[in-house]
Amino acid sequence: MGRPRYQNGHLKLSGERNPSWVGLFYETVRGDDGQTRRIHRSVILGLQSELTKTEAKRKLQEKLSRFQNVLPDAGVPLRVFVEQKWLPLKEAKWKESTKLTSLGIIQK
Repeated sequence: MGRPRYQNGHLKLSGERNPSWVGLFYETVRGDDGQTRRIHRSVILGLQSELTKTEAKRKLQEKLSRFQNVLPDAGVPLRVFVEQKWLPLKEAKWKESTKLTSLGIIQK
């Protein structure tokens, strides 16, 4: 898994009559198949009449803090990472000549 991104998310106002602060951010989740995906999330923080923008940002940071304490798996060897994560992503974009050369270099 990649390094923590320590995102800040962002705010937007939603609604016309009673606008609410909405916090938007991405969450990285691991599926049943072991693949990781980024999912767009939103959370309602409160009414604009009750919260200033600064208070809404602070409240969003509290919500995001639970995602930022996740450490990457340090037990994954480099070989496993390259073979299972990095190589399938890169190999799909390579021409046949590049693939033959690069795979030989990686295996050495």
